[in-house]
Amino acid sequence: MQGKGFIKFILGALLFVTVLQYVYMIPTSRVEKKAAKYAQQLVQDIPNEIERKTKYRDFESRYLDSMSSEVIFSIPGFKRFTYDELKQQNLALGLDLKGGLSVVLQVDMK
Repeated sequence: MQGKGFIKFILGALLFVTVLQYVYMIPTSRVEKKAAKYAQQLVQDIPNEIERKTKYRDFESRYLDSMSSEVIFSIPGFKRFTYDELKQQNLALGLDLKGGLSVVLQVDMK
């Protein structure tokens, strides 16, 4: 079995990158859930749906802006991460992974 050590190295590197991405994703998603909850509490009494959605996005973005420089995760004795730092290092999920896009392509044979 030639190359067995190389395969183990690649497996270890992929495992490390995967764990690192989860370390970045979990604290940021926690902050984003808090922002959504905060915005929902502030807009629940607005009767107009269009205005409610607009205000919701505004309140959510204000909350996230206020958290941008706050430390939300730290590795003791190594590094402290702010929301912006972790968000920049997150793996970007496409619309297919977020469940936001569906396309049907049909061909007309005329």
